[in-house]
Amino acid sequence: MAERVLILQHEASAPPGNFGEWALERGFAVEVLMADDRWEVPDLSDYAFVGSLGSPEHSYDDELPWLARELDFLAAAHASETPVCGICFGSQSLARSLGAETRLADAVEVGWLDLDLSAEIAIPAGPWFFWHEDCFAVPESAELLATTPRGPALFRSGRSWGIQFHPEVFPKALEAWIVLSGGNLDEATLASMRRNLETEPGPARERAFALYDAFLAGLRD
Repeated sequence: MAERVLILQHEASAPPGNFGEWALERGFAVEVLMADDRWEVPDLSDYAFVGSLGSPEHSYDDELPWLARELDFLAAAHASETPVCGICFGSQSLARSLGAETRLADAVEVGWLDLDLSAEIAIPAGPWFFWHEDCFAVPESAELLATTPRGPALFRSGRSWGIQFHPEVFPKALEAWIVLSGGNLDEATLASMRRNLETEPGPARERAFALYDAFLAGLRD
């Protein structure tokens, strides 16, 4: 039987994308939980790793009806030593679960950006797709692996990773995000956001798979 992975999805418009495709190609059985459905936190030790995806919500908004359960989900992962791969909102909730502050950033970070990488990580520098208005402090237990001029972009705590950007993005999802959250963006910004997915979808996918493979390699060291 294939090893299982469990992915926590927060929005219909933010599915696993190429993250789920990569997991399937690497031989994992993929299960998805919707954050706002009815479920009890499962025994996460039965999974090779868990993923937590993006959301337009805020990881510090304790009025969110499902956020407390998400933090319980992450606490269960830590307790069972099950690695977490958190993407954008997922990286912020991961950071919070490790005791770090998350907050509204000074400015929205949006577009295709290159990373300033530490010597500890061998992944493509970019470009990677960013779209977030919140930020996190790096947990005390974590290593900072990459930054942009606005701050932390990638950290590792044990075998868990927090990825502030969106390697999983694909055209249909991006268009849904623009409809939901892009009302304040001008046409030049929107065009630049779409460009890499339109002109080089293959390289964007290859970079994403290289990132996920680096995460996976850390699970097997």
